[in-house]
Amino acid sequence: MGNMYWIAKWNQAGYFIQSFNFSTETFEPLASLPFAYGAYDVHNLAAFRGNNLSLLVQNKETEKMDVWVTNMAKKGVIISWTKFFSVTRPERKVFRACEAIATKVHFIDKKNRVVVCCEEVAVDERTIGAQND
Repeated sequence: MGNMYWIAKWNQAGYFIQSFNFSTETFEPLASLPFAYGAYDVHNLAAFRGNNLSLLVQNKETEKMDVWVTNMAKKGVIISWTKFFSVTRPERKVFRACEAIATKVHFIDKKNRVVVCCEEVAVDERTIGAQND
């Protein structure tokens, strides 16, 4: 059936990749993160070339963007993380961590082309009025 993955935190032990195995209906901690997790940094986890994962992170202070990828062995065990690429001065600062960004996604195709996109939440008088009704 497959697995679902997300970034999780267990008490004071730090952040890690958590998985849910739909076949066995169990939660399984998968791996620690390859960098120090900043709560206000932007993070996005995605599939990468089959059973691997890619992790986009943008530092709030420097706005540097890194994408890390995993090398997974059988049964979903991560062998290693590798920094796939970095962007030190992005021309567009679209991924700043804030409530106005509803969705952040990235995708890497077979030719290593990267697609990064986001959706901005539009708040105006009409949407505020609709929420208060």
